Amino acid sequence: VGLIGERGREVKEFIEQISQKSHNMIEAMDDILWSIDPKNDSMERSLLRMMEWADAMKNQFGGQVELALDKRIRTLRLDMKTRHDLFLIFKESLRLMIAHAGGRETLVHVDLFKNKLSMRVQDATAALDKNVQAIESSIRIINEKAALINADVDVQSEKNGITILLLVPVK
Repeated sequence: VGLIGERGREVKEFIEQISQKSHNMIEAMDDILWSIDPKNDSMERSLLRMMEWADAMKNQFGGQVELALDKRIRTLRLDMKTRHDLFLIFKESLRLMIAHAGGRETLVHVDLFKNKLSMRVQDATAALDKNVQAIESSIRIINEKAALINADVDVQSEKNGITILLLVPVK
């Protein structure tokens, strides 16, 4: 019985891994298809998608997510790749704050600072000492995506929470 129970747990874990990887692949495909659809070729549509993702995270994990958007961002012209990678960084930042670091009061502030789009994601209730492996993976993904669009990113952790600051060059 012990051998069958152990084998059953291994099979269950393997099925859960397949399920998670399948879910991640479907989510990635959805993001790609959304970003190449010509009707979504604006910053306004990208911001709406960001708000939808924030609502989904709130519904799944609880807590609050507040988006503060500078009016000038809505009319900003970014190429499709930059908008797509910005959205992926946004998603991963919220995933880090809420799902991995236990944040319950996340503020996202997007504005223009000189010739850069600035996105600050912060949460005073989040902590980097939870789910360390998942947090490290999220930070790696954020850094990789930022490099693709020549953006600067800084992840700061203090006793009063976590802040992720992204600066994307704009023309």
